[in-house]
Amino acid sequence: MESFEKFLKFTKLKLIIMSISTLTPIIIVVVMSILGNYLMSLQNTIFQDILKTDMIVFTYLLLVVFEGVIIYKVVRYLRIVSNNEYAKQEFIKKNDERNRFIKTTSNNLVTKIFIYVLVVIAIFAAFTNRVLFYTLLALLATYLIIYIAVNIHYFRKY
Repeated sequence: MESFEKFLKFTKLKLIIMSISTLTPIIIVVVMSILGNYLMSLQNTIFQDILKTDMIVFTYLLLVVFEGVIIYKVVRYLRIVSNNEYAKQEFIKKNDERNRFIKTTSNNLVTKIFIYVLVVIAIFAAFTNRVLFYTLLALLATYLIIYIAVNIHYFRKY
């Protein structure tokens, strides 16, 4: 169980990180918009597909949703840092054993379902789309590397 002071300190750190994180997707969209004409002139079908109108709409829609989530978190962290009563409520909610158990169990199940669906789609993609297959394979390998690294870290820590 962490202390309330540690909780506030960690919340301030998350506030700084999330505030900086609001800029990253905006910078990516701006840079890709500027480079769009250059990428289209390369006669590369991957970039031509990405820069079509429907993909641009989805890109900006994803940007708005992602920024909305980040702004929600920034506002919540600001509220925790500025309002001591709210901070105490969030501290109690965060350290509640029932909430921790539910979160751990649901995250475990979501991860298993995600991996299963990813493998099924990768098998299907192996017969239909080579680029998609290798992308999904790289995603699975990345997940596996992260999973092993986190397990090693926590097994050594505890």
